[in-house]
Amino acid sequence: MKRLLVMLLLLPLPTYANDYLFAAGVALHTIDWGQTRDIERNPDISEGNIVIRALFGRNPTPAQVDAYFLITGVTLTWAFHKIDKGKRIPFGLAWISQSLITVSANKEIGLEIRF
Repeated sequence: MKRLLVMLLLLPLPTYANDYLFAAGVALHTIDWGQTRDIERNPDISEGNIVIRALFGRNPTPAQVDAYFLITGVTLTWAFHKIDKGKRIPFGLAWISQSLITVSANKEIGLEIRF
């Protein structure tokens, strides 16, 4: 995961940078989604996302996880395309950074990607 971030940062940021950042953000969001669904199979692990925990408790159901990630995915997609083109790169890098930290932490505690 760290390599992905480094590669993205080392790429020259051409016109297509927004597309690369968006694709990376969606990919990491989807990985996090699959990892979060794996919590159900691991009752010893509780949800760490404060928003999910506030909405659904420490052990959300797959349907609750799906609803959360679908809504946040649509919202992030909408926001990414609505903000000024000049602000998309910082937004994309923030999205990727946050998602990369989350996915890495999930991996460290043993969560797998499961749908």
